[in-house]
Amino acid sequence: MVSQPSFTCTWNLFSKSASIRRIRARYGFMRLKNCAKLLKSLAEGVRLQIIKCLFQGEYSVSEIAKRVGKKHSQVSHHLGILRNSGIVVDKKEGKFVIYRIHPLLYKRLRRVKYKNVLDFECCSIGFSEERDLEAYDK
Repeated sequence: MVSQPSFTCTWNLFSKSASIRRIRARYGFMRLKNCAKLLKSLAEGVRLQIIKCLFQGEYSVSEIAKRVGKKHSQVSHHLGILRNSGIVVDKKEGKFVIYRIHPLLYKRLRRVKYKNVLDFECCSIGFSEERDLEAYDK
């Protein structure tokens, strides 16, 4: 069974002033476009596997490739997409590039169904810890 991460998108666009409503509507539309762009960058099973792996800590491309069972070049390609969207950040350590989830996006919660959460402000995606990495590839 394929695991579908849950997400909700919420923002307040209601106001009594027409001009404020127009400003908020425009702002909400821009937030919606940004939210869609972020969600699109996650719309691939391998990228979800990588995110799930990075919930466990910081890793190099080789370590991530080994953990998710994919080729180094494939993981590197998907990490580039996640990095360009701002979901992951990297740092250079010697000859290795170490990746992690952007600290402003990652939330770890206790005693809830979805312990690992990516919070994009416009929406959030919760990942269950019970699911294994292979579930996102099917």
